[in-house]
Amino acid sequence: MLEERLNQELAQVRARKKLPTPTARQAVRERSGITQAALARVLEVDPATVSRWESGERVPSGERLTAYLAALDRLAREAL
Repeated sequence: MLEERLNQELAQVRARKKLPTPTARQAVRERSGITQAALARVLEVDPATVSRWESGERVPSGERLTAYLAALDRLAREAL
């Protein structure tokens, strides 16, 4: 049980390290042409949540972090 919880925490730490800066998050989204509201719908969060992530006021965690990283990666590839 301890090992599993520790592995989960370490996975979150590794994921947070992959998260771009707030300014870069916003830039990726804007370059792709998607709005905060549209991204929020995709991620099933409130648009204010995406705004907080992009301002650096909050950092996603858990499954939301994983989904947000995947979305940013896809948006970055689309913007190329």
